[in-house]
Amino acid sequence: MSANGAQSIPWKPLLICPHTDLSRQVSAVWGALEDRQPMVESSRYVDIPALRDLIDGHSVTLCFIDVGSDRDRALGLVRAARDGGFRWLRCTPAMIPN
Repeated sequence: MSANGAQSIPWKPLLICPHTDLSRQVSAVWGALEDRQPMVESSRYVDIPALRDLIDGHSVTLCFIDVGSDRDRALGLVRAARDGGFRWLRCTPAMIPN
């Protein structure tokens, strides 16, 4: 897919991030983009039924998840959603610039 094709996709992101600073920074970057959908945010790891409700209820097409705060819980959510064809970007506190 070309860069132009990626820009035409109506991305609707979900951010699951208990790490406050990382969440704030990801939200700020997303908010600075033009022609974007608002980000759905959860400041805690949710259970699998709640994840499905968030994805389906908000028509989420892109998911960001903090895997650094609780790797086991985060990877459990990734495993639960990967069969739905969602795109995941792994975010860790170490990715925060100094």
